[in-house]
Amino acid sequence: MALRTMFQHAVKTCTSFPAIYTNQVRSVGAFVNQVELLGRVGKEPQRIGANDAVAFPLYTETVVKLQDGSVKTYPCWHKVLVPTKLLANLVFDSLERGQRCYVSGRVAYRAAEQAEDGRMIYNHQAAIIARRVIFLEKSRKRQAEQADIAADGPNTAAASSN
Repeated sequence: MALRTMFQHAVKTCTSFPAIYTNQVRSVGAFVNQVELLGRVGKEPQRIGANDAVAFPLYTETVVKLQDGSVKTYPCWHKVLVPTKLLANLVFDSLERGQRCYVSGRVAYRAAEQAEDGRMIYNHQAAIIARRVIFLEKSRKRQAEQADIAADGPNTAAASSN
């Protein structure tokens, strides 16, 4: 409840919001489910399911400064799902293990039920449903292709001039 009150106060005191939005915030509330990650791909993307979705693990790090002044780094692994066909095909064809990328999307949870010794185990798993994936480095395949083209270019031009 305190968060809602803080948000309402921020909207009321902000001069860039017209009064109409202030009234909407009071009646509806605000919810945000948005994630932005910048990291490295852990494994080659894999197709999952029958609907052409693609999944890959993304590695990020969280850096925390401790009370004694030292810095500790915590590794984080995120499961990224790309459900849209066009983006999924691009990710599947172009993204490689170790490549840096930026992912934005939303968090989704599902309860995975597994029978073990006749009991049901509820294991809540989180995944990032990607709306946008930006490649920050060229893949090694593309770098090799461009290097081959650059290497063949002068030889091809010299051979055709003779």
